[in-house]
Amino acid sequence: MNGVNNIFKKEGQTKGKTVAIFGGIHGDERVGVEMIDRLREELEIDAGTVYLAHGNLQAMEKGARCGEKNLNRCFVRDNSGQTYEEIRAQELMSVLDESDALLDLHSFANPRGEAFAICEENAFDIVKQFDIPVISSGWSNLGAGATDAYMHDQDKVGICLECGPHHKLAESLQRAHMSVNIFLQHFGCIDRNVIGDSNKKRHIRVQNTIVRET
Repeated sequence: MNGVNNIFKKEGQTKGKTVAIFGGIHGDERVGVEMIDRLREELEIDAGTVYLAHGNLQAMEKGARCGEKNLNRCFVRDNSGQTYEEIRAQELMSVLDESDALLDLHSFANPRGEAFAICEENAFDIVKQFDIPVISSGWSNLGAGATDAYMHDQDKVGICLECGPHHKLAESLQRAHMSVNIFLQHFGCIDRNVIGDSNKKRHIRVQNTIVRET
């Protein structure tokens, strides 16, 4: 699978956990795309296996968020669709099925928004070290299809990291890089003394959602 369909595999010298890092699930979110490119070139693994993957390749080429469908609503176990996004999700789910944990890198359009992480309780010890002010949970109970929810449904760690606004690329890349190192250190893939952010986080738990159809 190394290099096939923009899915890359790095292995350490000793056995260990298998984790995945995704970027570009939405094609216009450059922070994840560029972080995966950097990790492909620079990352050295001490133990275990790390999968690096670009998400929506067609949307990335167009600089668009999505194509026919939102790829981050296609990660469902009974996905048998034939759109590009559904087929791509099937390819990426095969990676997630092998993985113990996922870090999915995103950014957002709101120029004044704060960086935040979406995850469930089994990832709190990891994300509380990220350089973010907000942790949001409860999303996995409200609807299927997101990468982090797919992992949570298997009792695995799934983290969606919203690294910052699209236009603050340098700042978002720095936050993504620090978070990647904390994530990999937590699962023993790298042996470094990575010091995380110690500031207290705000915790927002989602109780319900409103679907707007028009």
